[in-house]
Amino acid sequence: MRYKSKQTAGRVDMTPMLDIVFIMLIFFIVTTTFLKETGVTVQRPEGIAKAPDKEQQALVFHVEADNRLSLNGRNIDIWSAEALVKEAITIDPETAVAINLKEGADMKTFMRIYDGLRKVGVPKYRLPVLTHS
Repeated sequence: MRYKSKQTAGRVDMTPMLDIVFIMLIFFIVTTTFLKETGVTVQRPEGIAKAPDKEQQALVFHVEADNRLSLNGRNIDIWSAEALVKEAITIDPETAVAINLKEGADMKTFMRIYDGLRKVGVPKYRLPVLTHS
């Protein structure tokens, strides 16, 4: 005769183990000592500044009413504007650039210059546009 026994599933209570883990965690946090790691000390020179060799020259494009383009009083071609600004910015990245529009100047000419200057790297906030009548 066979006996049928009821097998009960064994359950393991994890609560005591978790208690021990948390107690160990608290122990390690409390007993930890923090060391102040020293790194490389940087000694920066004081009072050394680059003396300007020449006065900073601003590039001012003038667009006349008949759409002639000049740069600092010198007549130039619209296709050379980008190259001249790129050369100046390569030499000195802080070069100031401005566009001076006379009344009656064509917007197409202005936009070609503006887009060309933006293409060579002149940021919007450093590109003032002046209008004169």
